[in-house]
Amino acid sequence: MFGGTQKSYWFAFVATIASVAGAILGYGIGWGLYDTVGVHLIATLGLTDDFPTAACYLKEYDWQAILIAGATPVPFKLLTLSAGFINMNFITFIAAGLVARALIFMSVGVLFRVFGARIKNIIDRYLGMVATLFVTLVVGGFVVLGQFPNDETISTDFCVNT
Repeated sequence: MFGGTQKSYWFAFVATIASVAGAILGYGIGWGLYDTVGVHLIATLGLTDDFPTAACYLKEYDWQAILIAGATPVPFKLLTLSAGFINMNFITFIAAGLVARALIFMSVGVLFRVFGARIKNIIDRYLGMVATLFVTLVVGGFVVLGQFPNDETISTDFCVNT
C-alpha cells in the first residue's frame, strides 16, 4: 500500500489516532465510570496519589496540561481520566491530545524516515528526555513571560488542600 518512504508516516498516523482513541476511552471512564472503573484503574496503575494533583493542573491549565502530558513521559492515562472526571471541554481535549500525540509520533516517524532503522536505539534512549527538555523550555518561556505585569489573575482556590 505504502512505499518504504511513507511507511514511517503511516505508522505515526496510526499510532496518533490509536493513542487519541485510547485517550477518549480514558476520558469516558473519568467522566462516566470514575467511581466504578476509574478508581480501580488508577490504583492498578499506581497513580492514586497523583490523581488530585493532575485534576488540579487540568483545572488550572486546561489544554496546556494535555499538550504537555501528551508530548512528554508524564503518564497520559492519568490526565485522560482526570480530564473526564473534571468534565474538561471534550473538543478542546481531543484537539490538544491530537496535537500532543502527533508531535511525538510524527517526530519519530520523521526520524525513521530520515535515518532509517539505525535511529531506533537513539530514539529509545533519548526521545523522552528530549521531549521533556523541549516542553520544559517552552513552559519556562511562558513562566518568564508571566513575570511581566498583567491585569489577569488565575484563581487556584480549587487546588487548596489537594
